[in-house]
Amino acid sequence: MEGSPRMINIIKFVNARRQVIFIPSKNRVKLPVLQYLAAKTEPELDYTEREVTALLSGWLSGPDPDVARRLLIDEGLLARTIDGARYWRRPFDENWSIH
Repeated sequence: MEGSPRMINIIKFVNARRQVIFIPSKNRVKLPVLQYLAAKTEPELDYTEREVTALLSGWLSGPDPDVARRLLIDEGLLARTIDGARYWRRPFDENWSIH
């Protein structure tokens, strides 16, 4: 399909339990890995910081969940209130796969 983003296979960044073992620094692959993590949240739900951290902890094997949470905010995949009391998933087009 012309004009659609290329799917990025993130298999080398997850373990057999599908937990992220490494968040790459290159944006071309970092963003799909972060999208994979963001997709673990429910789009219509609000979360507390503690809930987001706990959720991420279950999907990470190595990376710090606080760092991952910050990256999700910085990349616009999650949003939060100014006081950090509520977090929610922002809409995005997924361009990752795991084969």
